[in-house]
Amino acid sequence: MYFIRIILVALLLFVAVSPIVSQSTSFGDEPVKWANVKAPELPQQLKDHENSDLVVINDKTEFYFYASNNEKVVRHILVKINTQKGLDKFQTLTLPESFDEAYDCNLYKQGRRSRLKIPFIAEYHVRKFGARVFSSTHWQPVTFKVKFEQPRRIKYTGEFIKDELAMFQMQNLSVGDVVELSYEADFNSMYGSNLFYFQSAYPKINCEYDFIYKVNKNFADYSFILPLNIKDSAVKRSYTEYNDFVIFTDKIKLTNVKGVNYPANSKEAINGPHVFADFKFYRVVNGSYPTGSGRLYEYDLFRPKKFEWIIYTDTVNNYTKIYDKQFASIRKFVATLPAVTSDSSNITFFKAMCDTFNNFRYISANHLFYNESALYNLYSGDHLLKRRLVEHTMWKLYRDILNDKKVFYYLANVEDRRYSEHNLNFRTHYAYENNLVAIPVKNSFIYFMPRYDGIKYHLNELPFYFEGSLTALFARNFQEDTKNKDAMVFRLMKTHQGTFNENARTENVTVKIALDSLSTRLTVKESLSGQFSTLLRHLYLNEFIDSTVSPHYFKKCLDKPNASAQKIKLSSSINEFPFRYTFNCSEKITLADAKTLNLKNWFSFILSKKMIPEMPTHDYYLDFDFSDAYNFSLEFNKPAEILNVKDFERTIDNALFKLESKIIKNSDTNYLLKVEVVAKRSVVPLKQMALLQELLDELDKLDNFSLILESR
Repeated sequence: MYFIRIILVALLLFVAVSPIVSQSTSFGDEPVKWANVKAPELPQQLKDHENSDLVVINDKTEFYFYASNNEKVVRHILVKINTQKGLDKFQTLTLPESFDEAYDCNLYKQGRRSRLKIPFIAEYHVRKFGARVFSSTHWQPVTFKVKFEQPRRIKYTGEFIKDELAMFQMQNLSVGDVVELSYEADFNSMYGSNLFYFQSAYPKINCEYDFIYKVNKNFADYSFILPLNIKDSAVKRSYTEYNDFVIFTDKIKLTNVKGVNYPANSKEAINGPHVFADFKFYRVVNGSYPTGSGRLYEYDLFRPKKFEWIIYTDTVNNYTKIYDKQFASIRKFVATLPAVTSDSSNITFFKAMCDTFNNFRYISANHLFYNESALYNLYSGDHLLKRRLVEHTMWKLYRDILNDKKVFYYLANVEDRRYSEHNLNFRTHYAYENNLVAIPVKNSFIYFMPRYDGIKYHLNELPFYFEGSLTALFARNFQEDTKNKDAMVFRLMKTHQGTFNENARTENVTVKIALDSLSTRLTVKESLSGQFSTLLRHLYLNEFIDSTVSPHYFKKCLDKPNASAQKIKLSSSINEFPFRYTFNCSEKITLADAKTLNLKNWFSFILSKKMIPEMPTHDYYLDFDFSDAYNFSLEFNKPAEILNVKDFERTIDNALFKLESKIIKNSDTNYLLKVEVVAKRSVVPLKQMALLQELLDELDKLDNFSLILESR
C-alpha cells in the first residue's frame, strides 16, 4: 500500500501579539443565545471532586463534518471552580482547543516546539463566544478581553506559515463560581488529527460529544466515525435521508470521566475514551504494467469500509534503472560501501550506510530555506557527495539507494507508544505514526532509524517510544526472482524491547576531598547502555537531542552545584546493542565548610518529584525499565568521620522497584557511598501508586542529603 504523508507544520519560532481588544460580553457575528435561564442543577457527584481544582459539570460538544470547507464545532461547558489554581487555569481560554491534549500539548517537552499547545487547523475562525456566571439567584454575563497571537509554524518545505490563536481572558471570576461558556467556530477539513478524547486535565461529570456528518448515499454503509474504548451502549446513531446524501448523527454520552494530569505522563491516552473521525479517500496504486520507456502505474481513490487495514502492493519489480546526474551521484556514493551480497539481510551494507549518514551534516528544511537558500534546489545526490543530509529529501534518498541496489526491505510503520499502538482490527491513529526501514533477518528484523530531527541512531537502535510496539511491515522493492511474494507482502510484529539490566547507567566517581582548603576534585567514569545511551550520549557529545523527551533526563554527571573546570572525553563506544558508551569526566567543587559535604543534586535520578510533582491520577507508565547505579569513593586528605552514615541507608525491594543506598567505611580516610535504583516493571497500576510515592520520597531525601563530617 502506498501512503502519502503530508506534514503541514512543525515548528513554533516566535509569537506576534496583537493589541488587546477592549472589554466585552460578546464576541463574533452574533451574541450567544443561552437555552436555559434557570439556576444550574448541581449534581451530587460534585462532592467527590472537592479536591480537584476544577470540575466540569457538563460538556456538550457538537462536531459538524459536512464538507472540507464546511466544518464546525459548537461547544457548551458548565464548570465549578474549586481553587485559585483552577481559576487561574480557566479564566483564560485559548482557541482552537485541543481534544488530544496528550499529543498536542505534550509531544514536544522542550525547545521551541514545546511552546505551542494547540493543534494545527486550517482556516479556523471563531464565529461567536460568550460566558456567564451564576450569582446568588440569577445568571450574569462575564466580561472578557480578547487578544490574538500569530505563532509561526514551519511547513515540510521549510517555509514559515502563520497560525492564529484567540485568547479570551475572562474578568471578575472567583473561586467557588459556577461558570458556563459557549462558542462556535468554523474550520477546514480536519480538526488537527481528527482524534477527539473525552478526558481532560479535570474530571467531567457529564460529557457528550455529537458527530454530525454528511455522506454520499453510495457510501452510506461505510464507517466514518470510530469510537474507541467506548461501550456500544454509549453510542446512539440517527440519520436523515435526502436525495443524494445522508446526514448521520452519532451521540456519545459518558459520565464520570476521570481527569488526567498529563504532565506527569501522557500514556493514559492509550486507554482513554476517544473517537477517530476520518472522511478522507486515499490515493493508492491498484496496478501497473510495463511500457517501452519504463512502467505505468494506475491509481485509484479508496478508503477502508470499517477502518480495517487495506494492503496494496505491486509484487513485480517496478523499478527501472535510471541514468542521470542524481543516480550517478548515488552510485558513486554506494561504491564506497560494502557490496550488496546474496545474503538477504545485507546487514553489513546497512550498517555501513547508517554509520556513514551519522557522520554527515544534517540540515533541517527550515535552516536550508532561510540560511543556506543557495543549496535549496540542489538535487539530493549533490548533497550526498558533499556529505550533507537534508531533512525534506532524506526519505527519497534512502528509497533511491535501495531501489538502485535492488535491496528488498520493509517499510516499518510504528506508532509512538506513549500515545497509542497499532490495532490488529483497524488503523486509526495516523498522527502518531512514524516510518522506519526494516531488514528481514531469518525470523526477525533489523531496524534502520532515519535521522529524524538530526538525531543519530545506530543500526537496530530505537528510542524507547518505538520499542515493544506493534509494527506494520509493508514489503518494498520486490525482485523478479523473489520467492513466495504473496506471503511477504504485509506483516505485523513487535519491535524488540530492552530490559532493566540492558538499560543501565553506572557512575563510578573518585572524590578527593581536601578539608583544610575546602576543595573537592571529582573524577568520573560514566557508563551508558541501552536507552541511557540512546538518550544521553548525544548530550555528552553536543549533538542533536530528542525534544520529545522530558528535560529531566538530560543531566550530565558534571551538572552539580558550584562545579567548575568541567571536562568530558569519550573513552569508548560500541555501535551494536546495547550501544554502551563510556565517558571520562572531571570537575572541581568548592565546599561551603569543612563540617558538611552537601550531596544536593549530585545524582541524576530519572524518577523524581520534579518530574512527577503530583501523583498520577491513572496507571503510570515509565518510559523504560532501568538500572541506575552510583558509586562514590570519598577520599579525604586526612582522617575524618561521617557521623550520619545510618541516616543515609535506604532499602526498598518490591515487585516494582528496588532502592539500596549505604556508606561503607574502608579506612579513616576512605568511604564508599553506593546508591542503586532499579525499575523492574514499566507500568505502575493506580492501586499501587503508594509504591511510586515511597520511592520518590526516598530519592528526594537522598538527592538533598548532606554528610556530616568530623575531622580527627
